[in-house]
Amino acid sequence: MTFLEPALWWAAPLAAAPVVIHLLFLRRARTFWFSDLTLLRRAYLKTLPTSRLRDWLLLACRSLALLALVAAFAGPVVAPGARWAGVGASREGLSLVLLLDTSYSMGLRVAGTTRLELARKAGRALLSALGPEDRVAAAAFADRPPGLAWARSPREADAALDAPLTLRGTDASAALRTAYAFLSSEPGARKGVVLLSDNSAHAFPGGAPSPPSGVKVLGLGWRDQPSNAYAADLQSRPLASGGVVGPNPLRKATTTPPGDTGLDAVTGE
Repeated sequence: MTFLEPALWWAAPLAAAPVVIHLLFLRRARTFWFSDLTLLRRAYLKTLPTSRLRDWLLLACRSLALLALVAAFAGPVVAPGARWAGVGASREGLSLVLLLDTSYSMGLRVAGTTRLELARKAGRALLSALGPEDRVAAAAFADRPPGLAWARSPREADAALDAPLTLRGTDASAALRTAYAFLSSEPGARKGVVLLSDNSAHAFPGGAPSPPSGVKVLGLGWRDQPSNAYAADLQSRPLASGGVVGPNPLRKATTTPPGDTGLDAVTGE
């Protein structure tokens, strides 16, 4: 077991606070001379062990409650190494890499919902389906390769999918190559990469890189895949006379039919 915030264990001595308070306010009983109390003394001595046991158990429960509160804030996770679950699992765990595309094209709305939000939903559905023996590395990318590391808890992996939309372009090829290199040094035969992207054609300069042996790649399939049109070259032009804008500044554009490039099926072996 590891802790997300181990520094908070400095507060563990606070669990002794109930004992300290009890000792500070402990007072000796004062003696008063009174008539014969033999019968009352016998009743008192008979109930004394039970009352003392009850008091000490109550004191222990208060201390344990404070200790449990400190442990909860420290964020305990059951993880041998970077894994989420214990040793001796019934099956070999899956090593999964989730790549979330946050480029500007993911802001396209489909029935009032952006593609980025739909991709997040698909990624979280995958996270909820993972077993305790699986591990995942989730990261966002745009036109730069993502930084990958195994998540220490499901909450950390889920938080990686909250990355906001950016104004950058897309380079899914670089992201895939980074994921392949990350998985290449990992043991085990069950490895996979899930690309949560709109699969724009310009995101794969030179085509999608081939996955290494043993790594399966999945991508999202979109029923309303738009045409992959993008500006390849822009040139500014001066205003025409009378303040009217001149010819269209878009000099050249490239259009790729939908479905030409995409990862909407399993690839690799």
